[in-house]
Amino acid sequence: MKNRRPQRGSTLVEFVLVLPIGVALLVGACSLGVACLRSLEAGQLARDVLLLADSGLDFGSPGGKQQVIEHGKSLGLSAGKAAIHLTRIVREPGGYRIDQSYGLGDTVRWPSQLRDPANAADLKPGESAWIAEVFGESGTITSLVPDTVKARSVL
Repeated sequence: MKNRRPQRGSTLVEFVLVLPIGVALLVGACSLGVACLRSLEAGQLARDVLLLADSGLDFGSPGGKQQVIEHGKSLGLSAGKAAIHLTRIVREPGGYRIDQSYGLGDTVRWPSQLRDPANAADLKPGESAWIAEVFGESGTITSLVPDTVKARSVL
């Protein structure tokens, strides 16, 4: 019979060496999963707000703002953990112009990235489109995943 005493020590050493790597992989996978979930929430919020805009909701009124905040509750819009920029662009014979623009949430931390409306939507003269940009915290605990999720939708 072989002596099993040296194996017990080597098993413990192997466990101590593998444990930090396993924990790091588990935390990284959880962070990536949370970031993906937040990204899906941001995309869904952008689509929901565009449907509200298409239905004629006035985002300048307190009731309109409240509806957007209610839709963005899961992303933390009312708590300053997210921002939404809603812009209506119109194409005229001379080019594109911004017709209406609204911002809710922490718009200082996350300003609109809509620089050139012509690149946002391909419209014919006389047509208009709503563009929703949603930014939010990714909720990750590792620096490997970006701390901001972004989504843009055009309707």
